[in-house]
Amino acid sequence: MCKHAYITKQRIYYDKGCRVIREYDTCIFCGRKTEERLSYMNDPPKRKLPYFGPHFNSHGARRKKACSQVDATHVNKA
Repeated sequence: MCKHAYITKQRIYYDKGCRVIREYDTCIFCGRKTEERLSYMNDPPKRKLPYFGPHFNSHGARRKKACSQVDATHVNKA
């Protein structure tokens, strides 16, 4: 008699907007297969990123001024 040690095999695919997982177990010693299990999951809606403003536009971000080019008007005078 076999003392079964199973490994799980699964297939994942999409059917009409649902994710389907088909799983079954196979014994590593005798090759016996268990009954197949089906699992259906609704996929969450596509994630929409928040608006970050014009500095993250699709044409590239603006370059910041180098430290030597900064106005002297912004420096606090003591």
